[in-house]
Amino acid sequence: MDKSPGFLPGLYALVDDQLRPDLSLLQKVHCMLSAGVGVLQLRLKVTPESEAVPLIRQAVALAAATQTAVIVNDRADWARLGRADGVHLGADDVPISVARQALGPQAIVGATVRSEKDLQAAQSAGADYVGLGPVFSSSTKSGSVPPLGLEGFGVLAAKSPLPVVAISGLRAEHMTALSALGAYAAAVGAAVWNARDITENAKALNAAFMARMKE
Repeated sequence: MDKSPGFLPGLYALVDDQLRPDLSLLQKVHCMLSAGVGVLQLRLKVTPESEAVPLIRQAVALAAATQTAVIVNDRADWARLGRADGVHLGADDVPISVARQALGPQAIVGATVRSEKDLQAAQSAGADYVGLGPVFSSSTKSGSVPPLGLEGFGVLAAKSPLPVVAISGLRAEHMTALSALGAYAAAVGAAVWNARDITENAKALNAAFMARMKE
């Protein structure tokens, strides 16, 4: 995929406020910035609304001197108020066109997709990239959608008119295969945080994904 979605390829780090409760959100952001990931997605599921926008602004300020993009999960309004680089939308969030109108033409807008029909719809609506999955069952997100598996992911990724981020249940051993199947990036949550040295773990995951691109 030649088109860039507005962030670097490699590890797409999910900075979830429910993972690693021993660390603050900004400590998690610092870990990912130190690892040099291409993009981090702030997933503020339990953060009080009154705290969300200030936290996003602080994360954006920390990332300002780096090449890491900051994307907010679900909430286009928080992304706009927090001056984030963009938003990632699920099926139950505001439409892509509404988010684009709110955030402007330079913002990064991504959307979760499950099928070839979804891929085409996301492109038509003006998305910059798609999160394709679930590739595998997730330990952090429940749902009844059957996983695509690597084979199913590869089939749909090859048909995507937009850069593809692999999502759900991804682990270290999947990085090389996903890159080979055409993923632009790999969204990783639990696999990046469940490590003694989070920053070094993120670096290793990113390097594994990028290894094939450097061949």
